[in-house]
Amino acid sequence: MKREYMRTAVFALGVCILVFVFGELGARVLHLNPAPLITLDSCVGYKGIPDARGYAGGPMGRIPVSINSIGFRDVEHEQTKPAGIYRVLFLGDSYTEALQVPFEDIFWRRLQKEADEKHLNVEIMSMSVSSWSTGQELRAYECFGRQYHPDVVVLGFNTDDLSDNAFRQDQFTPTFALKDGTLSLDESYKTHISQRLADRATLYPGILYFLKDHSELIRHILFIHANSVAGAKLGAAEEAPSSTENAWRLTGALISQLAHDTHADKSHLVIVNFPTLKAASIVPLQTFARVNNIALVDVAPALNAASSTAPVHWPGDPHLTPFGHEVVSQILIKAVLYGKQ
Repeated sequence: MKREYMRTAVFALGVCILVFVFGELGARVLHLNPAPLITLDSCVGYKGIPDARGYAGGPMGRIPVSINSIGFRDVEHEQTKPAGIYRVLFLGDSYTEALQVPFEDIFWRRLQKEADEKHLNVEIMSMSVSSWSTGQELRAYECFGRQYHPDVVVLGFNTDDLSDNAFRQDQFTPTFALKDGTLSLDESYKTHISQRLADRATLYPGILYFLKDHSELIRHILFIHANSVAGAKLGAAEEAPSSTENAWRLTGALISQLAHDTHADKSHLVIVNFPTLKAASIVPLQTFARVNNIALVDVAPALNAASSTAPVHWPGDPHLTPFGHEVVSQILIKAVLYGKQ
């Protein structure tokens, strides 16, 4: 009887291993969840692994991704700005990091190409990471961006940032709150990051993290679970009275702090609004920008007009196609390059 149980257990284990192997092969063929080129960071929560090379999976298949030495999808830039150079820094999330398209198709890379072709002394750089909130973009400027002395900082924004700023419950992400009209940073995420790094060095958690780091199937399962949990929490939070108003108030405070920082550094701020799948009013953003004398570029009208020519978004996905990036670059050529004077 004992031998029979042993055979059954071995057979069941073999079946599980085969299922996992074929599932992993399928996940890799479909590029369900390529290895993330990100690492935990005590300033912004997470950013790219410095000097990492890999790929992202998306509607165009495998997209090669290179991370520079400070942890962002961009080429290398000297920290000391060369004399006579007009430096433009983009801050943003997945709309600006743009893992869905090849590097040279990203709108801000197209701006650099335009500047080079016109022999303009302009340098475009980006510090953007998918899923970042406005608070993380503020932290990125304060910890990294200002060291490069940009002449203008362009903040990518979309209305999904409202929920990221006000309702995200992520123990590894720096979050802000408004207390008596003053921004307050919850720094508990630093403790969680330190604990996670310590856990990786122990046996049992270390095995789990190894599987997560090296298995596309495991990452995809965890991704689905995390999205379902986050969606439930977010839905409950957004049902609270005045939640949208409070989210706009907090977001306004974050952008105001960034505008204050850039002004103190003798730079100035420009906001670029990207459309999302959900129809959401940006009137509060327009009012805020007008009252605070911050330049706002809304690319939605131009994208809507261009969509009759070719798709500017991927099906069911608000991120831009290469053509969409071309449309945005043409708008920003005037606002960022030729409007620099």
